Amino acid sequence: MKLQTPASSAIITASSSSMVRENKQSSSRGGKIGREKLEGTYTLDADCSGTMAFGSYLNPGAQIHWDIYVTQDGTKGHMIRMDEGNMAVRSFEK
Repeated sequence: MKLQTPASSAIITASSSSMVRENKQSSSRGGKIGREKLEGTYTLDADCSGTMAFGSYLNPGAQIHWDIYVTQDGTKGHMIRMDEGNMAVRSFEK
């Protein structure tokens, strides 16, 4: 069995209105290179945990769901993909 490890890097800016717009991602999935525009929504609770959802580049009309955990000062965090049959973990920093 050949394992494929996708790789991606993104610039994400979250506004105070719970919208994520005009963001960019570069990716490599099984050798297929892509440059995508990311748009979606997020929630962040008082305990610095929340959710984020983006439209899917590979499956237009679908959503990709993440649980997010941010440090209290907002400078670092982690994202865990929550869609059945998918596995992804991301770290981010300001």
